[in-house]
Amino acid sequence: MATTKETKVRHRFRLLPWCTPEGKPCYLDSDSNSGPLAELADSLEATQLDNATEVLERTCELLATEGVSEREVRFTTQRLSECLRDVLRIVKSREGMREDELDQEDDEEGPKFPAEAFG
Repeated sequence: MATTKETKVRHRFRLLPWCTPEGKPCYLDSDSNSGPLAELADSLEATQLDNATEVLERTCELLATEGVSEREVRFTTQRLSECLRDVLRIVKSREGMREDELDQEDDEEGPKFPAEAFG
């Protein structure tokens, strides 16, 4: 009698780096990391991380400068807040992706040993 190995198709929801016009989160329902929408999300996340790095560098320069106006500090703080929000969203998205990877590793079949094998 032939047996077939059941394969699990994993659907996961990836948090995307943009929101709806109403400010609600957008998710991608996918069972892989490929596809045009996933690639667009990856590209936007990379751009957001680059922007965050640049804003941080400029903020450090600004803080080292004497006589900075309140307006400059306020503007810089707003940019930092935007970048931090973007970076936290990326972390949350990737955290969910990593949990899916760990779940898949747990589901993989490996060698099975009887309890006696461990003494």
